[in-house]
Amino acid sequence: MAEAAASARSAGHSPDNVSVRALAIGGAAIIATVVIAIVVAFVLVHGMTPARLKGRIAAEPSQPPPIAAPERLQYEPASDIARFKAQKQQLLHGYGWVDRAHGIAHIPIDEAMKLLVDQQKRATP
Repeated sequence: MAEAAASARSAGHSPDNVSVRALAIGGAAIIATVVIAIVVAFVLVHGMTPARLKGRIAAEPSQPPPIAAPERLQYEPASDIARFKAQKQQLLHGYGWVDRAHGIAHIPIDEAMKLLVDQQKRATP
């Protein structure tokens, strides 16, 4: 048998027998690595969490987080949206004061764009 293994090595072939001991050591090393990784992850998540966060629990389906402000339903959302859009259109297309004490006003967007174009034309040689 030893002669067959020696002749197989000399011919460039590996022997057919499998080392059970090597497989067991390799498997044990893999299992040990997985166990160590789980322990390290557990310590990082639970052991190194700051004390200020330990009391907080993430929301669960059975216990949603409390709502900070009282709930306020919109009785007429369409009119709220229309009023909001009208306010924004007024800001875009109307005149008004932003800060009267400092002399800052807003003008319609079309006028502002025309002023900027004129300013650029005068600034370029």
